[in-house]
Amino acid sequence: MHIGDAPAQGAGGKFWQTERGTLPQDPYEDCEVLVRQLAKHQVDYYFIRIKNETDKMTTLFKQYYESEKTGANFHLLELSSNPEEFKKFLDESVKNSMKNSGLFTPP
Repeated sequence: MHIGDAPAQGAGGKFWQTERGTLPQDPYEDCEVLVRQLAKHQVDYYFIRIKNETDKMTTLFKQYYESEKTGANFHLLELSSNPEEFKKFLDESVKNSMKNSGLFTPP
C-alpha cells in the first residue's frame, strides 16, 4: 500500500524544475527497477492518490506492471473516494497480500 502526494525523487544529482521547486532529473528512473521487481514477484501494488502531482508516476508504474505480464496488478484509488470504496480497497489489499504470501488463505 502506497499513499502519495508527490512523485518519487530519484538519486543522481540531476535536477528539473516543477511548480513546487527543484527535484532530481527523471525521478522515476530509480523506481523502475524496484517496481518491475515487485511485478515479477507477483506483488500487487495499491496506490492511494492524494493529488495530481503523482499522475506521471502512477501512469509509469501501471505501464511497468502491464509490460511485465506476470498477472500482478497495479491498483489506484483516489483518497477522496467514498468510505465504502476506501474500505473495500484496503480490505482487498490485505486479503491479496495474505493470500499471495502463501501463509494464509482468506475466506
